[in-house]
Amino acid sequence: MAPEVFLGEKYDTTADYFSLGEMIYEIALGRHPFLPVGNEADDDIVIMTEIMNSKPDYPRSMDPDLRDLLERLLEVSPKDRQKKIKHLRSHPYFKTIDWASIEATVPCQLPSSPPSETINVATFINIKDEDSDITSREQKLFRHFSYVGKSLKPSGR
Repeated sequence: MAPEVFLGEKYDTTADYFSLGEMIYEIALGRHPFLPVGNEADDDIVIMTEIMNSKPDYPRSMDPDLRDLLERLLEVSPKDRQKKIKHLRSHPYFKTIDWASIEATVPCQLPSSPPSETINVATFINIKDEDSDITSREQKLFRHFSYVGKSLKPSGR
């Protein structure tokens, strides 16, 4: 969450770019950008304190284009962030993306749903014990992922 959102300040779409930076960082490194390695805090106040008082850790092995992209997206100051993301599509990290082709793609059509009064929510919710171990069948869904979090790795590895 962008600092300005957390602090209840006025914000605009640049706050979404901060969140995008957090997601890209977490996908790339498997942890929150502002928390020290090994710290898996899920307390919003702890995370926001770290955002306001520290900088993300960028491993030396990180692709320089990815690092530059993340530094732009994770800028704490909304005004500075807005300047840094102005020409984001032309950033070197996105050089292989054909933006025109993406924009020309016909969006998928969402299936229609029955009127809300006829939906039995219980049939759509699968409540599962969060402490249960991942099954081998579930684990196979992640076999081609380059990163799998500790909680999803099979025990004994």
